[in-house]
Amino acid sequence: MGNLYLKGEIMEVKSLSGFVFGIQGYEYGEIRPKSITFFLDGKARVNDHRGNPIEGLNCKLSHAATIEELKTSGVDWQKLDSAGFPQLPYDELKELPHLPETPMDELAKIPNKELRKDALRARREADAETAAQLELVES
Repeated sequence: MGNLYLKGEIMEVKSLSGFVFGIQGYEYGEIRPKSITFFLDGKARVNDHRGNPIEGLNCKLSHAATIEELKTSGVDWQKLDSAGFPQLPYDELKELPHLPETPMDELAKIPNKELRKDALRARREADAETAAQLELVES
């Protein structure tokens, strides 16, 4: 097959004979973070608006480091589409407007003991608050 290379901002795929495949001269434009996925192993992946992993934020950093990198870049990570449970210290989890509906047995798989304890505590408190709100509605 041919090789993939960047020529300025233009991506081309050439065959061995020199034929250029696809739309020639297409410029991809600025990469914008669109979604973030938090994995149980403590790593996170950020995808751009086309669904491609963003270089440097692709399962190489911890959850906290990925969030800090996004903040440094001027991106509000809480506005991104997200999946998974962010493994953050308890104080930071309490600041979140909404915790993901991750089951307790999944949170128990978090490898870091302190972050696991914080996640389980935050989940229990969020569940208790939701139960109290439901009780008010039902009465």
